[in-house]
Amino acid sequence: MVLAFFSILVAGTLEVAWHIGDLQAVWWTRLVSVPSSGAVFLLLTVVTDRHAWRWRVLRALHIIEVPDLSGTWTGTVRSSYDGGSDTPLEHDVQVTIRQSWLRMVITLRTSSSRSRSYMAALLPDDATAAELTYTYLNEPDSNTPMEIETHKGTAELHLSDGQLRGRYFTGRGRRQIGDIDLTRAP
Repeated sequence: MVLAFFSILVAGTLEVAWHIGDLQAVWWTRLVSVPSSGAVFLLLTVVTDRHAWRWRVLRALHIIEVPDLSGTWTGTVRSSYDGGSDTPLEHDVQVTIRQSWLRMVITLRTSSSRSRSYMAALLPDDATAAELTYTYLNEPDSNTPMEIETHKGTAELHLSDGQLRGRYFTGRGRRQIGDIDLTRAP
């Protein structure tokens, strides 16, 4: 909403400046028109997506409240898959989050498989707390036991106090659930 308002304001200001400066009299200005609010909106969206969403001044003014989760996170996954024992297995994991203002890709790596998100949603409570939900495709390594196959799943994590914690569940065929605890790597 702020970008749309600012786009209209900038486009209108350029239009007024165009006429006040009598730039219409210069021959080359007939080849170039004043940018529309749509063009300004597109430019501001691209700049915000790539850079401005991380600027502290925009966060301080509460214009941008999307938390920056990008980087490497480490932790554990506790799975209901027990591998033949009576206790849930715990795996060390490394998670890489690539994030911009409009996009996010989450990759989780264990010693036996790799998961990559194909959908992610981040619902901020404020700049330090949020709910992250993502759907992923897990592909086991070639040395993984045969009963673990490629599968889809969903993770629901809560960001609080610099940690991501929550649960995951897998789709048809696996029907596993588990807990995820992550801390941002230094």
